[in-house]
Amino acid sequence: MKNLNNLSFEQIKNNRFLSATSMISIMLVVFAIVVMFNFALNSIITYPQSFANMKSAGAAIDIRSEEYRKNLLSFIIILSVIVISIMTVTILFITSTFQILLKKSHRDMAILRAMGADKAQIKAIIKNQVNFLTIAGSVLGLVSAFLFYNFGLEFLRKVWGMKINGKHHLYVTISIAIVIILMVIIRKSVLFSANKYSNVMPIEIINGLYGEKNGKEKMRKRRALSFRDLNLSLKLIGNKLSENKRIILSVSLLIVLFLSGNTFVKTVEKNGADYIKQKYKSDILITIDSSEPLKKRETDKIIDRLKKTENVDIAVMYGIQSISNSDGSRINFQLGDLNGLNKFKFLHNRFEKNETAISDTFAKKHNLKENDKLMLGDKKFTVREIFKSSNFTWSDVIIDADNEEYTDEDLGHFDAIYAKGNMKQINKTLASLKNKYHYIKWSTQDEELSKLYNGGKERFGMFFITLYGLVIIVTIGWINTMNNILEDRRNNYSTLHTLGYVPRRIAMIILYQLLIYVGTGVIGGLILSTILNYKITETLEFAGSLQAVGLYTLVILVAMLPKVLKLAYTYNQDILKE
Repeated sequence: MKNLNNLSFEQIKNNRFLSATSMISIMLVVFAIVVMFNFALNSIITYPQSFANMKSAGAAIDIRSEEYRKNLLSFIIILSVIVISIMTVTILFITSTFQILLKKSHRDMAILRAMGADKAQIKAIIKNQVNFLTIAGSVLGLVSAFLFYNFGLEFLRKVWGMKINGKHHLYVTISIAIVIILMVIIRKSVLFSANKYSNVMPIEIINGLYGEKNGKEKMRKRRALSFRDLNLSLKLIGNKLSENKRIILSVSLLIVLFLSGNTFVKTVEKNGADYIKQKYKSDILITIDSSEPLKKRETDKIIDRLKKTENVDIAVMYGIQSISNSDGSRINFQLGDLNGLNKFKFLHNRFEKNETAISDTFAKKHNLKENDKLMLGDKKFTVREIFKSSNFTWSDVIIDADNEEYTDEDLGHFDAIYAKGNMKQINKTLASLKNKYHYIKWSTQDEELSKLYNGGKERFGMFFITLYGLVIIVTIGWINTMNNILEDRRNNYSTLHTLGYVPRRIAMIILYQLLIYVGTGVIGGLILSTILNYKITETLEFAGSLQAVGLYTLVILVAMLPKVLKLAYTYNQDILKE
């Protein structure tokens, strides 16, 4: 066993660059996934509070509400897609990197077989290599994630001035469990794809040499029949089907990752904007910034003062309450100034004391229509109007505030006061009230939307750092893998020199191959992103920038140019010298 370990480490030493590349790839992958997973966990755990912050103060969070479920479901789906995409694409390029490393040792393994080593011993050598690099890379990745959460974030805040909102906690136990799972997945994936290298026979080396010669003979025929470099590129790619699928799928998932991140942010912002547009229906909206409920007499004084302001109309919505009916069912309702809401054109009818307005979802659920009767506790109300729930942030049932039997003297806080008219007078009155009732706040729809969009960098700072850092890491890994794949094929390109192809044509053939890989991957990624976007947002619009995808594609191709030129000018004699 000691000799096998020595042979394994000897192979790692002999292929220092590829071994280091494999280990660093694993380290970066583990780092990125641990950071992203902890971000997702922090986000989901703190989501109820984030949702509450988005709501006005004093409004209770109903986790059974359609709005809450819709937001949380979108949130979890997008985060899950991002995490799964990360894991899939990184496993793909780690497997490719390891395959190239093992391919470099192919002949060494065949020589060991010729010297008497059996399949089990060869497999043990490969396992030792994979185990060492996987464990080393995973430990380094976990340590890097720990250092990033404890020191890196503070560095970004202080030195770079980057806005990262809230506290981000690293869950050590969960992170270790994630790393162990990743190690198992990486190890299984690599060993599965590397199984053929443990079954290598000495005769395969000889067949490989003859295979190169036969390949050259076939190339002459292909040259005679092929009139376009693109056609030749397709034929060269066609011989590496399994390898091609991994490369193309990696690009597709990178595009999904990039666009999903933008979709995630745009979806959260859209939900926030929709809520604001539902809430801020008047010239100005007045709410309270207090966790302590107001006494009704305080609310009455505020409302009375606003009503006395010249050229100003107001309508009040009180806090959401709940009541039990005789059949045991509970109904959420709000007291509101129904006729005041009519003045704002939010409702279209005038209301009497025992009349109510209900939402369309509530009406559908309970099979109610206008002029039907509705029991609230011991009192019967007439349904005067049905409003669209998607247009407002109200409760399902609104009854007039004149129904004093539903008024709690100790619970008189208002959810919102709509105001319109002379803005100068409104602001003057509110500024005066603020001196006594410091918890009053007011704003317009435009002001709230501006706060939402301007605060995006703070809310999503950590998310973008992780996401785009990950995209860069995975892209570097993809470019490195692609470089190694092209290097592995340089005998083919050198053969083209022998057949009379000039370096410029060979460079074009390689570029065509890259364009096919990247182009197919990008198109596949756009299709997958469109499907995902439609499932979540029910639109076919891209939340991410297509220009950014184009720029990203260009960066990949430019990064590959040095390798393309090097291979285009590599001749047979250069390979023989090596």
